[in-house]
Amino acid sequence: MTTRIGSDALRAARESAVTAVLGPAATVRLAGPDARRFCNGMFTANVNDLQVGHTARSALTDDRGRVFGFLDLLCTADDTFLALLDGIDAPGFMERFEKFVVFDDVTMTDETARWVRVTEQGPAVKGPAGGVFTEHDGTIVLAARRSPAGGLDRLLSAGRHVDAVGRSVGPEDIDALRVLAGRVAFPADTGDKGLPHELGLRDEMLSFEKGCYVGQEAINRIDVMGTVKRALAGVHVPEPRDRTAEDVVVGDAVLGKLTSPVILPDGSLFGLAVLRKPADTPGTTATVGGAAAIVTALPFVP
Repeated sequence: MTTRIGSDALRAARESAVTAVLGPAATVRLAGPDARRFCNGMFTANVNDLQVGHTARSALTDDRGRVFGFLDLLCTADDTFLALLDGIDAPGFMERFEKFVVFDDVTMTDETARWVRVTEQGPAVKGPAGGVFTEHDGTIVLAARRSPAGGLDRLLSAGRHVDAVGRSVGPEDIDALRVLAGRVAFPADTGDKGLPHELGLRDEMLSFEKGCYVGQEAINRIDVMGTVKRALAGVHVPEPRDRTAEDVVVGDAVLGKLTSPVILPDGSLFGLAVLRKPADTPGTTATVGGAAAIVTALPFVP
């Protein structure tokens, strides 16, 4: 689905700040004496070394290393973690991971009804540095890069008043800013076979020091062998002819698909694409829907 962002929202996110209410926050609390060991064996981030008050962003991967969602894991106590989910809801998460709880002393609790997620994005937004979070008076605050300038997310107790910072915008504007920032969403940009290396997630979400986890063998093999043939890039179409076109054509070959297309204020089109190398090189010329396009670096600032 194509989204559109207006000039006022784009300018505010680039120069000052925007605020959007994203709705109920899909969250699961994992607690118990074995919670740390369990999380370390399930997710791609290093949970063994995660300190109280710190957070780690992780990909959720199957046994073949394919992405099926993301989470921010907040360490609220030595044996308690709050999983803030993206791309998967709490019931789906619990159904998927409860089957791995065999001898571990871990409980999972759906806390989605407790929290509303609000995001603030733009250079004027001030909050915790990446990797830490704060919790005070029923509000959790953590860094969240949903725009080229970055910002933060607030988890508010359901029913609390939202004080907007800067310009109030809608979730669709935040999704457009996410695309400009080069942040992939599941399943819109990943499909059902996306690999972390191809999606630009290696350095942010993968640990190669912590031992085994679901998908670790396949992910480690890719990393050691350097066999990634595709990579994430931005694609800008200055004068689109067909806003439903998906194929990114370089020469005579289809080398990727345009995903999460955004219509910019000047009428041009921008989206993400996992392209076969070396077509991911910024400056590569291509066509989308018969219109000239250019491959760009990420983030993209129009």
